[in-house]
Amino acid sequence: MPTRVKHVKDSKGIPYEVPLGAVIGWNDTGEEEDSPCSTDVGIAEANRVAQLLDEHHIPFRFFTSPSSNPYMVRHFFYVAMRNIKRARRIINIWYDNIGKESTTLLYIP
Repeated sequence: MPTRVKHVKDSKGIPYEVPLGAVIGWNDTGEEEDSPCSTDVGIAEANRVAQLLDEHHIPFRFFTSPSSNPYMVRHFFYVAMRNIKRARRIINIWYDNIGKESTTLLYIP
């Protein structure tokens, strides 16, 4: 079954896809030494959110969207629409209390 998406625009007005039910996202510019959004850092930060969702028994999926930058992709965790309010509430509390201080790449779409 294909993932349902919405089209949003970046700061330059260029559209990209975000899955419906997205609860967290991060940019990935690869593993080069000078990469501003390193894959390793993004995965480490996303794993904290995955653990949080697992602890609350909220199943989630992974989605990758291309960006207008040929050296970057956007990753998202998304949940079923029936779980969206609960997942967003949990992630927002975590992000407001801990996430902002301990992450560099994660954002709430």
